[in-house]
Amino acid sequence: MIHTEERPVTEDSPSRPRTCIRVARTAAALAEAAADEAMYAACRSRSGNTTRLDQIMHAAHKEACQARKFANWTTAWETGDVAEHAVIGYAGGAVDAAIRAQAAAGVEVTAAALRAELERPLTAVELAERENERRRAAAQEEAEQQAATGMDQDNRRHADRNRWFAKGYVPELGWTAGHVRVLEAAADGRLYWRGRQAWRAARPGQWTGGRKISRERTDALYGARFLTAVLQADGTRVLTPSPMGAVALEYARLHPAGLHENDRAAYEARYATVAKRHKRRDDRKAAARRLPPLDPSAMRAYRRPVTLAEQEAAAQESAEQRAATEQWDNEGGHCPDMPTPRPTTTRTTDTRRAREYQTGQVDTAAGAMAGRTDPIRHAPHQQLDLWPRENPGPVRRPRRAPRPSISTRFPHRTHFHAPAAWIEPQLDAAPTGHDTPPPHHTAPHRSADANTGTRHNPRTR
Repeated sequence: MIHTEERPVTEDSPSRPRTCIRVARTAAALAEAAADEAMYAACRSRSGNTTRLDQIMHAAHKEACQARKFANWTTAWETGDVAEHAVIGYAGGAVDAAIRAQAAAGVEVTAAALRAELERPLTAVELAERENERRRAAAQEEAEQQAATGMDQDNRRHADRNRWFAKGYVPELGWTAGHVRVLEAAADGRLYWRGRQAWRAARPGQWTGGRKISRERTDALYGARFLTAVLQADGTRVLTPSPMGAVALEYARLHPAGLHENDRAAYEARYATVAKRHKRRDDRKAAARRLPPLDPSAMRAYRRPVTLAEQEAAAQESAEQRAATEQWDNEGGHCPDMPTPRPTTTRTTDTRRAREYQTGQVDTAAGAMAGRTDPIRHAPHQQLDLWPRENPGPVRRPRRAPRPSISTRFPHRTHFHAPAAWIEPQLDAAPTGHDTPPPHHTAPHRSADANTGTRHNPRTR
């Protein structure tokens, strides 16, 4: 057997890991001694057939090597590479290997006594040290995670959940990387619409110049309500992400593998999704050209993680506000026990009567001017006739005359405006009607104006 040099285990402060290291080394020594006995027995044999002794020697040697391996693994705890629970497992494995080695060599099994030393109950000092080590390891791991992600444990859990949900929701959007770029420009405050074209401004808030961006993708995102438009005085529409668009953008950033390579692949994926909902081919194509909205469950499932820097900034702002409030109170600001002063109202009579109703006494100064000097001798509940009822009965109004029809009120108009909810939002809205309609605007051609957001009045020709 090959023996390795063992370093003494320092027992300055008795602990469970050091005990396990000592037990593992003892078990390895016993296993090696049993293997040596089996080897000497095979060497001293005088018979010509030593097959059985060789098998015993090899079995004991195998278990002795296993025990030494476990003993060497336990020493890694001193350098901090192995946790405490692993050291306990390694020591148990060394003891088991030593028992098998002694049983295979046919010697007395003395390694079984080491198991009782491993399984003995821990003392209060050992339990306290074990808890301290566990807390130190948890604190070190948390510090490493915070340094790597910049978030605490709760927000890291929110980020993991968002990534898991993104794997299911992003493929359903039918987007490409171009749609993400459009939403990113809108989130940066640099996307605007002018002259039937989408533009990406050079700087946020500068709605002139810049670079052109995909008109079709911008229009599709606006039609699916991922973008909202704010009309400026010069006719420019500033585009910003809607709440649904902001959540969809975060999901797309978390799972870019769910985006399609090009617009053709995205269209085919949307077509396969809507193929079962429509019978006509034209309806399927029209539905595939539109972007589907984000699932409402995705909005409820998303939780925005907050970084440690954002938490510190919010705490600092809250402390500044609290300090400003305390300074305002110290300088004679609002007092909780005193009513807040209000400007004088012009209805002095109603105010005086309300005060008299609450106190039961007449204001002599104001009452003398009003010709009243008698105090209110009745209880407040008997003065209800001075005030209007709190719950007046329903007021019956005369019935309106029936309203004349649209054709009677507007005989010269052949169109009327449809509600905005009936029309899909478009950045370049078509005209809503004509003051003087051409001759072909008649009832049989009603479908020709379906895309203009207008409808014919069938009562006029």
